[in-house]
Amino acid sequence: MKNLFRTLVKTNPNLGFSIARMTLGLVIFPHGAQKLLGLFGGYGYSATIEMFTTQMGLPSIIAFSVIMIEFFGSISLVLGLFSRFWALSLIGMFLGIIFTTQLQHGFFYELVRQPSR
Repeated sequence: MKNLFRTLVKTNPNLGFSIARMTLGLVIFPHGAQKLLGLFGGYGYSATIEMFTTQMGLPSIIAFSVIMIEFFGSISLVLGLFSRFWALSLIGMFLGIIFTTQLQHGFFYELVRQPSR
């Protein structure tokens, strides 16, 4: 059990990995802050949970998990706390996003939604 804990909290001292980890955390943080706190133009926790469960049909535990992974996972990645756990959680979350919403629209979904110029 002690070795498992050490493995989870161990952070690679490689500068490249550290930059990648911090960049990912900084990129994901605003999305989590939108969903949990309503910052950066977000709607906050209650509205996000409601949207995920009513409009998207996701179970409330999945909606809660997405919010927690994006917010606390991004902060933990920047700080280097349990990086492996949070990185795996983000991979799972992104795979869920791909297969539940993005796959049917393709890679350029955001460009399709833009009005014609």
